[in-house]
Amino acid sequence: MKTLLNVGLLMTIAMSGAAMADQYRTSNTHQSALYTSDPASSEAEAANMANSYADSLQSMSAIELSHKLPTPHRRVDKRSLGLDSTEVEVVSQQNDDGSTDYFGQVVVKYSYEYRSSKGSRGGASAASVSAADEESSVSTPDSGSDSSPDTDLAL
Repeated sequence: MKTLLNVGLLMTIAMSGAAMADQYRTSNTHQSALYTSDPASSEAEAANMANSYADSLQSMSAIELSHKLPTPHRRVDKRSLGLDSTEVEVVSQQNDDGSTDYFGQVVVKYSYEYRSSKGSRGGASAASVSAADEESSVSTPDSGSDSSPDTDLAL
């Protein structure tokens, strides 16, 4: 009788654990971020700053990237974070005094997996929960596919 009670208790625990694990599902997301350097006096200096930052991102592990790149979702699998691409460009800005400042910009596209709640209405929209793959910019995580990131972060 005692053995039957123990078996019943173990089955109840196993079923409740399976029910809890079933409340979440793994989703993939593609994000992008724009990093802008401090002003530089020459185009070459701005390009050098941006290229060195892009190279440092390329050499980072997934865990290091998870600390460096913005991840607007909760429950991120930090081991799954990876760079899809980095693009470097230099932009110039004319100052009021007639001088020109140059800024190195790095557009980083990256992806990762996160766990989302099945029936959650908070945090992630119903469209993002049902989408197998979503792409968005960092400041609006569930806005759909944006062609350019609108998050400006310092290098």
